[in-house]
Amino acid sequence: VLHIIEPSPSYAFSGGLSDTSEIITSQAYDDFIPLCEQYDIEKEDIHIFISPLKAGILKFLQNNRFDLLFMGSHSKSGLSRLLGSCTNIISHTAACDIYIVRTQE
Repeated sequence: VLHIIEPSPSYAFSGGLSDTSEIITSQAYDDFIPLCEQYDIEKEDIHIFISPLKAGILKFLQNNRFDLLFMGSHSKSGLSRLLGSCTNIISHTAACDIYIVRTQE
């Protein structure tokens, strides 16, 4: 399970980026572990870090060998549609196959 938390400019103003990153990442692990345990996902298979979303996914895929990536997608509109969705960019640049699941809003 990969969960990427996008950095926020406010992190730098809340006591230091590294301290805040550790707190946020730790809280995310605490939130994800019970969910992953329901599906028998081992703790060492949970990967959480702070990074820009597209770059973080691509870097993780590059540093690890995967045959298939499951990725959620939802409708975009306005500027985000013009700039391109994360799913669209990942699907055109990832070196592995991708299974895209459209989420209901």
